[in-house]
Amino acid sequence: LGGSGFFGRHLAQALLAKGARVRIASRQPERAYALKPLGNLGQVQFARCDVTAAEQVAAVLAGADGVVNLVGAFAGDLDALQGRGAGRIAAAARSAGAAAFVQVSAIGADAASPVDYARTKAEGEAAVLAEFPAATIMRPSLLFGQDDGFVNMFAGLIAALPALPVFGPSAKLQPVFVDDAAEAVA
Repeated sequence: LGGSGFFGRHLAQALLAKGARVRIASRQPERAYALKPLGNLGQVQFARCDVTAAEQVAAVLAGADGVVNLVGAFAGDLDALQGRGAGRIAAAARSAGAAAFVQVSAIGADAASPVDYARTKAEGEAAVLAEFPAATIMRPSLLFGQDDGFVNMFAGLIAALPALPVFGPSAKLQPVFVDDAAEAVA
């Protein structure tokens, strides 16, 4: 779920390379259509899914052996997506008979955080484990790759501006190559 985003497209490639049949479910599955030629006939499916709609989640998870939840956002109803929503997805995966569930969370997930993103990511982890106790929770750091939107944004700013201010000079940041994170999930 959420497989048409930056990480999802790389994860789908890793799974396809291992011979898995992949169903990419997303609000905008067309963003992942470029993956279709990477799979054999019938190896890649696309499904439109609103993860806040329980019946749509149940439908896309029907018959799944394993589920990876990549759904995340920085704005909107984060609890519906990352908090309660993650638990709803895990419950649907269990009901569908999935043997494995991977919840991709965030490195700063913290239930006590005043930041909604970090708080709802942590609440989502707890909700997932309550519904699917054998789930794997992954907390990757910032992901980078050729087609990322973060490191490439800074590269563009550095190339375009005569000087770039340093924000948080003492902050520690150790980005992870997206394909390494995808291989870990696969």
